[in-house]
Amino acid sequence: MAKKKKENEGETFEQLVEKVEKYVRELETGELGIEEAMTRYEDGIGAIRECRRILDEAEKRIEILIAREDGSYEARPFDPSQSPSGENGPAPRKARGRAASEETGELPF
Repeated sequence: MAKKKKENEGETFEQLVEKVEKYVRELETGELGIEEAMTRYEDGIGAIRECRRILDEAEKRIEILIAREDGSYEARPFDPSQSPSGENGPAPRKARGRAASEETGELPF
């Protein structure tokens, strides 16, 4: 399996996603022999693992801007567990727009 990981190194996230999509299409046809299907499956898993590694690295580099009371901003590392929505990821746009419109009296769009 170490060979599969090296095979995907150097490829972009987008290239890896395209590769996985291609493998899925090939597997869904049902026209591959068992050995070929297993090879595509294993290659796809390797590509997905590399995608996950790329995403994990990107998440470590993300910073969020926190507004201070004096109007300035402070950059802090992104921590999905500290999300205002209580779930992973940022709060939904609709909730943010509504809160901003309530404060300013303006329409949220």
